[in-house]
Amino acid sequence: MLGQKLALSYGSRIILQFVQIIVTIFVARVAGPTVLGTIAFGMAFVNMFAFIADLGIPTAYIKCINDGDNEAEANGTYLRLQLGLIGLFFITVTSWLLIQKYGFKYQFESKTHEIVIIIFIAALTLQRLYQSVKTIFIARTEQAKQDIPDFIFTLIYQIFRLSVVLIGYRAIAIALSNLAATVLILPLYIFLLRPYPIGKFNKVIAKKYYKIALPVILILIAQTVLMQSDKVILQYFANSESVGLYTAGFRIGGFVQMIANIVGVLFFPMFTKAIAENNTQLINVIIRKFERFMFAFIFPATIIAAIYSDVIVKIILGDLYLPTIPILSIITISMFILTLFQPYGNAILAKGRFYHGALVYSIQLIFFILLVILFLNLKSLNNKGLGVAWAVLLSNILLGILFVYFSKKNITQLIILPSFKLALYALVVSITAYVIYISLGESYIMKGIFGVFFFIVFWGLGSLLKIIKLSDWSMLFNIINLRKLIRYIKTEVLDKNENN
Repeated sequence: MLGQKLALSYGSRIILQFVQIIVTIFVARVAGPTVLGTIAFGMAFVNMFAFIADLGIPTAYIKCINDGDNEAEANGTYLRLQLGLIGLFFITVTSWLLIQKYGFKYQFESKTHEIVIIIFIAALTLQRLYQSVKTIFIARTEQAKQDIPDFIFTLIYQIFRLSVVLIGYRAIAIALSNLAATVLILPLYIFLLRPYPIGKFNKVIAKKYYKIALPVILILIAQTVLMQSDKVILQYFANSESVGLYTAGFRIGGFVQMIANIVGVLFFPMFTKAIAENNTQLINVIIRKFERFMFAFIFPATIIAAIYSDVIVKIILGDLYLPTIPILSIITISMFILTLFQPYGNAILAKGRFYHGALVYSIQLIFFILLVILFLNLKSLNNKGLGVAWAVLLSNILLGILFVYFSKKNITQLIILPSFKLALYALVVSITAYVIYISLGESYIMKGIFGVFFFIVFWGLGSLLKIIKLSDWSMLFNIINLRKLIRYIKTEVLDKNENN
């Protein structure tokens, strides 16, 4: 079922990513980078406090469920704690907005920014409720129940988002579209939650959650600031237009980031169970398969996106977004690095070494903030989005190194980078491709032909040299097998509901 779980999750998100990119193109072209930046800033401003609605409780719940705790009481205790934390999140982010406005007398770039923030406070508070329900599905690696609501929500939001922009509305209407889609998806989550037993609040289980969650809180704070502060800091140092140019590169290059998110929610419960059974060999097998899939099939797509960033931006976004070109290249490679090393981070947390995880993310956060301050003050990087992009790349490299070090320290039998030969091959071919690409000039026809030729050589030569093996192709075809995927969805969603 692992292949089908990955296929469902990645397949649905590929479709959604394609839809989001298409809609983003229209929004970017019609509304411009300032509107795009206003929306990105408003969402990031609110999400900076998202860790308050979490505080490590979902992670503790996943671990306890996989360790065999009573399901009904575990669910009841978890959901009640989450409701309290979500309420605290709402109060905190609203209070900070008021303190910043009336206490510090800070003036946002426009009144629109304030209204957008208020709308996102409401929308993201509801979405935190949905995330609490999704954690129940994550703990049981029920991928269909996670992805189907996400798919429907994103589809509704993108339709609303595109409609209001084409009509002529701007940032406020786009934010309201997000809120409307959030409200409309509520019945589906209620339906999917029905089969699960929800018992009484158990103080013993609650104490166990908080004991596990305590070190996770530091991880959450660091991760949240890392994910959201780039846009917030850029807004304060520059303006909404700079945030929009940066966000455009992030959105288009975000197909690799999808895999990182999938890896996190899918691998953590699997690793937890394997470690509980003292099955380190299974973790090595999972990491090896994942790395081979990444280098054989995701890496060439990543490199093409990075190399062809000039063509992608000029054709898709237009000349107004030319500063986005280097940002797209850097962010795409950065997201691949983050994704590649994510399983090692999951292994650390699954082992229960949350303090090591907290240390890793804290070091990365400090490093990232120092780099952002440095790069935003370097005139050579135009003091804007390019400097932030470099900070993201370098901090992700550091994160990967720390993940490897601490995962090996905690699981001595862990095999690091088992697909080194394939990785080296992919790197050599990609560097060669880049050298050839920069000599092609401005001809889009030649660049298009070269892109096709790159994939043929990469996969053909790799298969001929037996660096890319038949088992890799078999894994790919197994993942995209629609018959198995449909059977998996029916088994997880329909059969479970019928049996309860």
